[in-house]
Amino acid sequence: MASLGGTSGLNVGECVAIVVYLLSFNSDYLKRSVLLLIDDKFMTGSSVTCETWMRQPQLGLQVIYHFLSSSDASVVPVLLNLVRHTAPLWGPQEFKQTVAFLVDGDSTGVNVRAQVVELVIQLLKQGDLSPDAIRGSTGVDYVFCVLDSQEEACRHGALKLLTLLMRDGKTSRWFERANGFEILCKILQQHEVTILTCSALIELSLTEQSTLILFPQAMQIVLEVLSHCDKTDVILCALKMVLTVLENPYSVSTILAHGGIDWCRRFLHQLRVTSISDVVSEDPRVKAVVGLKQSPMQKVIGRLLMCGIFRDQVKHLRLKELTDNESLHFLAIREVVDHFDKDPEIPSFQASNVCRCLASLFEPLLETFPITDPSFYLNVVRIINRIANQNTDLIRNAMKEAALLDLRDSLILHCLRLPLTKAGAFSIMQGLSFEWIAEKQVFRDAGGILHLLHMFHEFPEERDLQIGIGCVIRNVICVIQENRKALLRMLEDGEISSCFIPEYNHKASEMEDDANDEVDRTEEGSKIMITFLDWYTDESQRQRYEATKSRIAEKLSQMEAQVKKAREKAVGKQAKRLKQQQERSWKASQSLEKTLSEADTRRSNLMNQLRMISRQQQAAWLQERDAATEEGGRELERVASV
Repeated sequence: MASLGGTSGLNVGECVAIVVYLLSFNSDYLKRSVLLLIDDKFMTGSSVTCETWMRQPQLGLQVIYHFLSSSDASVVPVLLNLVRHTAPLWGPQEFKQTVAFLVDGDSTGVNVRAQVVELVIQLLKQGDLSPDAIRGSTGVDYVFCVLDSQEEACRHGALKLLTLLMRDGKTSRWFERANGFEILCKILQQHEVTILTCSALIELSLTEQSTLILFPQAMQIVLEVLSHCDKTDVILCALKMVLTVLENPYSVSTILAHGGIDWCRRFLHQLRVTSISDVVSEDPRVKAVVGLKQSPMQKVIGRLLMCGIFRDQVKHLRLKELTDNESLHFLAIREVVDHFDKDPEIPSFQASNVCRCLASLFEPLLETFPITDPSFYLNVVRIINRIANQNTDLIRNAMKEAALLDLRDSLILHCLRLPLTKAGAFSIMQGLSFEWIAEKQVFRDAGGILHLLHMFHEFPEERDLQIGIGCVIRNVICVIQENRKALLRMLEDGEISSCFIPEYNHKASEMEDDANDEVDRTEEGSKIMITFLDWYTDESQRQRYEATKSRIAEKLSQMEAQVKKAREKAVGKQAKRLKQQQERSWKASQSLEKTLSEADTRRSNLMNQLRMISRQQQAAWLQERDAATEEGGRELERVASV
């Protein structure tokens, strides 16, 4: 290098430029050897020589990027080291050159571009590259160009680079005002979703070296891109990472306040689980895939839900919208059941809020919920009872004020009104205790006795089920005088009624057995019911059996017509709310779409411009090289001829 510097009429930079020109015609082995020498003797330890490299028209970054795009892998580490030496001298123009190289990937290997992005990130972290070279709207636009790469490694690097830039308050504020997160989401939706992408987004959302949420919008993007992903393993892994973040109560509260429940709703909608029929599908493949995807999402919903219920953030749950969405409501109910199964206690100072919130979650089950399996509702009944049994009088009073106990009774009646199946009948008889509702007027008014009689007649082949239903009617329901009167009116047959009403001609006081005789009374009732069924289901009584069954069905039909009308009205109101919600979402999306479309056009034009710049610089350098070598050849001929 020193001898080159002493050549007559040439400065050091020009000498190095001539050497570099000549290298482009030689083998990668020679390139590597000479570039190592330049790195060691010319670039290392002196900012002056680095400045000479950057100022020399025939050198600069464009030469390094030319060799990166045309050299063997063995030369790449040396070239990257040259980039490292120049970094302290970078300004916006040098970063623009770098992005131009990254987006013009016609002849550059994926690995090389990814290494350049990673190097830029390292230089920023180490302080060798000033953030001022990248900050501002133009710098972020350049990062978006890299983010739009077809290579995952480059997209991942761009997200990491964006994370570093967003640590600056001025940049992050500009980014949010300029719809940066919305643009980021749209770009990522155009590419394959990977675990690396989701991991980088989660890192972007957090404060440095912490699990505290700084940018909840980035977490929203995670759920948005996952909802379009068809790889179950990616969804599961990413949702587990989300759950890790949600272990921090502050992060849960922040995400909830920024619309976390609505993000979950959109995730479920995009998964095509817009109907509960998908959730309870009999197709094992559908059930397995839906179950796998929903399991961690249920936990995400659960953590947000419990934060809203117990941390006085109910308004952020937007319970009316939550319960209008079948899939979201279904998972929310399951999570509530799981939570209170493990911990039924409610703090006294939260009693009113928690009970009102639970009532708001449970009440729509009676009106519009599509599940017809009684066991689902029986679980809710069980949880209400568990909360009542495991808490103080203060909590029970709060439950009464919120009408939770009335809701429990209504859910029992709702189970009886569901489309009747054999499995459903068994679930009801095994999962319900009718003692606390048998004496209530609402039980009679809602046709509770009529439904039990209907169930009794519906499955004559299930003798044990019939005996169980008959014993409940006899030993529990008809202990109440008003129930006995109601049953007589319904059956219109004194002989049949006599088996359901023990000694119904006696005074009510004579019907009350001592507690010590409870077992004997139950056994006696079972024997009476068996004897009755032997007679009642005999062929000789078929006409009577069918006539009674028909009368019950007719009375039930009249009663259910009113219930159906009320349900249709509730469903109509729900449909209207959903339509209004969709219209609001559509208007919001249309307003944003113009901004996103303009951003797409701007980015596309910028990428084309950068590619053109990259190719023009390469072409100009090659032209200069050819001219210089041609001039050098003529000079050699002149010297040789002298």
